[in-house]
Amino acid sequence: MLYKTQLSGASVGIVMGSFAPMHRGHIDRILRAKKQNLGGTLVIVTGSSQDAGELAGMKHTKRYRYVSEHFKNDPLVIVASLDETDLSAQDRLAQVQVLWDTHVAAGAERIWYTGASGHAGSLPLSPDERLVTDGESVVCLCTATVRANPLAHWDLLAPPFRRFFTKNVLVMGAASGGKTTLLEDLGKLYNAPYSYEYARSYQVEANIRDEDYDQLDYQNVLTGQFNLNRETIDHPANRGLALMDTDTMVTKAYAQMSAEDPASALSAADYQSLLPMADSLIAKARWDLILFIPP
Repeated sequence: MLYKTQLSGASVGIVMGSFAPMHRGHIDRILRAKKQNLGGTLVIVTGSSQDAGELAGMKHTKRYRYVSEHFKNDPLVIVASLDETDLSAQDRLAQVQVLWDTHVAAGAERIWYTGASGHAGSLPLSPDERLVTDGESVVCLCTATVRANPLAHWDLLAPPFRRFFTKNVLVMGAASGGKTTLLEDLGKLYNAPYSYEYARSYQVEANIRDEDYDQLDYQNVLTGQFNLNRETIDHPANRGLALMDTDTMVTKAYAQMSAEDPASALSAADYQSLLPMADSLIAKARWDLILFIPP
């Protein structure tokens, strides 16, 4: 649900936090706020240049996107972002009001939801506004504890946030070198999801030979392999380890070799046109371990 209408009703809940990471305790709080207010809930994902999430490698922009992704199909939960870097208390209050006026129809009572009464002091709360704490929640979690040991709390992490903590292993090498067999064996051994080499299935489906690959074919394989690896990381079977058979680095290398082959349908100019896309996808991938199988 890309565009949501303003929240409207007698009251609207508001949940504000850094969500580094977002876990079941946060989700329970947001859903309680939604159910207890006819207008739904406004979630504000906060962040600053030196907050705990940023220091742990969870950028504020990513956290905002992941929280938004988690509630994408819920019309009664709107997610907004607030960069608190160098904001004074007065500026922070003003920015919260701007977000409230943007996403909530006039006339709704603002009801705050927080983890504990001790956290209330960090909220831009007016004296006449109500505050509900997690006292009645059955999910009591410390975000710092979850962040310190995510594998022990894996089932409590919001699925999009598992990407931050997944160990991504890439197996690469020459064709017919045993990569697929190794990936399958590792997947069975560690009960982990694994991807396959997208170019193989693409070549069969398109019924083309190696030398027939043109610029469009390489674009399709670049995006296909990248998306396939991303889907493997997001697989429900992911318990903290994801195994990938090749990535866009390999596709780029094959494209370079094709461009140097006079018999190839890919020209040197076409290869140069591919480079920005290939390099962008390569930069977006994060590998914790790369295993290279020599020819």
